[in-house]
Amino acid sequence: MTTFVPQPFTPGTIRTLEDEIQQVCFVEGHYPEGWPVHERCPCCDGGPSVHAFEKHGLAHSVCRSCDFVYMNPYPSEALLDRIYNAAYYPAVRKFVELPKARRGENATLFAAPDAVLDRLFEASSVDYQNPGIWLDVGGGIGSFAAHVRQRLPAWEVCLNDMNKDALALAHEVYGIRTIAGGPAEIAALGELAVISLIQCLEH
Repeated sequence: MTTFVPQPFTPGTIRTLEDEIQQVCFVEGHYPEGWPVHERCPCCDGGPSVHAFEKHGLAHSVCRSCDFVYMNPYPSEALLDRIYNAAYYPAVRKFVELPKARRGENATLFAAPDAVLDRLFEASSVDYQNPGIWLDVGGGIGSFAAHVRQRLPAWEVCLNDMNKDALALAHEVYGIRTIAGGPAEIAALGELAVISLIQCLEH
């Protein structure tokens, strides 16, 4: 049996997700000095906020007014695009989620099980009899969006994600309409009946 012995990280050496975070966030992104800071809570615009924990060496704060947990300092839009389109996320989409999707399984690695999603679906106050546009934000290659479309065939279901490979695979595997970009591009869809975000807000 071969034993893996971790090697000291040097810039440009990517073996794991942690290596990629070190390279992209700390080496290229100059964390924390090169990152903007939230002076107030980005959720309620209140505060004060206090340090909550660190994940992969990145600090997170919690707002004492609304309990929202967020990265602080936080990555710029350009750095977020770099993070989500580096090596890790495209590899997860291609080598983990895509084979599962082609077998008809729930492919989204970071999503809750279908039974949990169904309970959330049933517990919502949405009038499902009145078709509209459902936007799933950060939905990976579209497993949940496809699940929604199957349950609500009269609805228009769209997917937004920062990973370009995810959008391409969602269209290829599920035929989901995809929206790249941020709020301006999303606003062009018109009035949205439902916006779902599963394991996204903490980002």
